[in-house]
Amino acid sequence: MSMETAVELIDVSKAFPGVVALDRVSLAVRKGEVHALLGENGAGKSTLLKIMSGVYRADHGSIRLDSQPVQPGNPSHARQLGICLVHQELQQVPELTVAENIFLAQELHYPGGMVINRAASYRESERLLARIGVSLDVRARIRTFGIAERQMIEIAKALLGNAKVIAFDEPTSSLSTVETEKLFQVIRELKAKGVGIIYVSHRLEEISVIADTLSILRDGRKIISGAAAEFDQARMVQFMVGRDLTALPELEVHDSEAPGTADARPEVLTATAITNAKLKDVSFTLRQGEILGVAGLVGSGRTELMRAIYGADPAEGTVTLLGRKLTARSPQKSIRNGLGLIPEDRKGQSILRLMSVKTNIIMASIGKAERCGILSGKRMAEAVRTYFDRMNIRPKNPEMPIANLSGEELRH
Repeated sequence: MSMETAVELIDVSKAFPGVVALDRVSLAVRKGEVHALLGENGAGKSTLLKIMSGVYRADHGSIRLDSQPVQPGNPSHARQLGICLVHQELQQVPELTVAENIFLAQELHYPGGMVINRAASYRESERLLARIGVSLDVRARIRTFGIAERQMIEIAKALLGNAKVIAFDEPTSSLSTVETEKLFQVIRELKAKGVGIIYVSHRLEEISVIADTLSILRDGRKIISGAAAEFDQARMVQFMVGRDLTALPELEVHDSEAPGTADARPEVLTATAITNAKLKDVSFTLRQGEILGVAGLVGSGRTELMRAIYGADPAEGTVTLLGRKLTARSPQKSIRNGLGLIPEDRKGQSILRLMSVKTNIIMASIGKAERCGILSGKRMAEAVRTYFDRMNIRPKNPEMPIANLSGEELRH
């Protein structure tokens, strides 16, 4: 790892209506270094990366690349400078092909510069995907792929060109352990070439594996920086939340493997022989007080199983909830029966970006805000306030357009 600085952000500040996202934050990333950026939801991590990559313009502060002052005017300009951001919220055009998305705004042309060389873009796209262990039809429209596959496509795009700095914003949120290890291998290769890496993740166990140094943000301010080896997970969390959590009482843990323990719990949800184009005869039982994990590689059918049970996609088979068989499944009927779904693509499938936070929170349970069939402003405010407090949504402004929230906040 070099002692030379790849990129430096100096006293960067940024405010949005109703909230100060960053307050004089400074960050220096060396060449060949993985610098982890940590913080709770709304701490300012994504905003800092978007300023560095030209998505936002800082209200105050400066950026230096290779010790020279730069001011990215937009993401395309930032890429030309050598700064690349793998967004948490995927920045892709669904109707374009995989190759067209990878080369968007940086197309390959035949000599003369007038005609796009599609054959070359297909070959290069396949090479970039193969580098991270992925084989996809680069001629297929990107909307035909799941969120995890699209995340890998975005990572492949980041490898295009001669980037000096690559920032990864929650890159493993949709990836399995196998895909995550492939990504880590790519990051190690980039380190060896002297690329500066900024790595944002809520999976703290990843930090000790991949990071050399780390910085922690809280409420838009940098709290501490240091060598990653000096921080265990408890210390990371302590600086992220601003208090020592070691004094909290331990949760009582029950051994679910004890004889008869699991079977004694009532069945909550039973899926039997769920089958469609992606799934074949999948069955499971979820019991009261149990967390059931569904794991598999990208494309294995994890997402499709959840959508089929919820009724978002057609499927054969039966779903029984609290002893009652759910017939003619649909999202509307699932909601009425108390079955919810948090999809992996929250921007595309969960929210109405032009609506307020309040409207988005209440739209799936509109009955709680009704009085005699008419929406009650008072009941709506009470319901929304309850969710704000339970989920610690910040800033606490229910009238704010949901598009102004970070990807982390949208999870809540």
